[in-house]
This record gives sequence, structure tokens and C-alpha cells, in this order.
Amino acid sequence: MTEVILAAMQPLPGERINSAAEVARSLAEEGFQAERLTIQMLPADMRRAGAILVDRIRTLKARAVIIAGQCADASAIGVEAVARNLRDFGGVRDGGGNCPAKEPIIAEGPVSLPTSLSADALVAYLEARKIEVRSSKDPGAHLTNHVLYEVLFQVRQDPGRSSACASAP
Repeated sequence: MTEVILAAMQPLPGERINSAAEVARSLAEEGFQAERLTIQMLPADMRRAGAILVDRIRTLKARAVIIAGQCADASAIGVEAVARNLRDFGGVRDGGGNCPAKEPIIAEGPVSLPTSLSADALVAYLEARKIEVRSSKDPGAHLTNHVLYEVLFQVRQDPGRSSACASAP
């Protein structure tokens, strides 16, 4: 049984790479894609990525999910403690051509959902290993937040739910 899924998005249109996806890809190449960890690449498409990841969580019966996102202007890994029920891509289209502006992800969903993995524990773990990291309580409203919110909302509907957390380099 897979215990952890590390998910990352493919690059957005016009981008050559997604740094989070490159980290996931390098882990897979180094043999970390084993029974306990599955690397899941996701399309940079808000209409497909969350559904694919929720399906993989259920199929693999994963206990935890880490969603690695990309933040172009960040110099440290940011660990999100909450996902917002808001998508606003700021005029940037995702890989599916979607460019939402100030709309809810799930109409009947709560304003925000806390991650079920301890963001503080993940920050402490990374800091202890001398990795530059920052804790965040505002994930923005872009694609990684969208996928995190969708996953948190869907797994909460499932009694055998998984834990989830997101990070952005």
C-alpha cells in the first residue's frame, strides 16, 4: 500500500519547467517511487488535476498527500497550513485554458480548509535539515491552492480519508 503521494503539476503554458515537478521527477529517478511513496505528475489543468489526484488517493489508499506547487517569486519552500475556497489565476491561463477570476472552487464549500498534516511539523522537519522554508497561512488563489482545496474537500467526504498538505518552492 502506498503511504504517501507526492503530487506536482506539469509546467503551465509558456513555461519550460515547473521546479516542483522537477523535484518530484528527480526523486522518482533516484528510486524513491517505491511502495511507500508514489510520485504523481498532474496536468496543469484545474478541471482535471484534482479529480486525477483524488482518484489516485482512493485507488492507492494513500494515507498522506503532499502537493508540490510552484511560486516563481519565492526563494524558500512555503508550507501551506490552509487552502482557500477561491480561485483567481490573475490572468494566467492553466494548461486547460482556464483563467478563473474570483470564484469559489466548491460552491457549497467552507471559506477555507486546514491541512490535515501538520504544516508546523513539516516546517520544523525541513528547518532541522537546513532547508530554507517558510510557513504560510495564505496559499493565494492559483492552481496549487485549487488542487489542495479540492483534495481536502473530497477526502473529508470519505470516512477513510487521507491527510494532505501543500508546499511551494
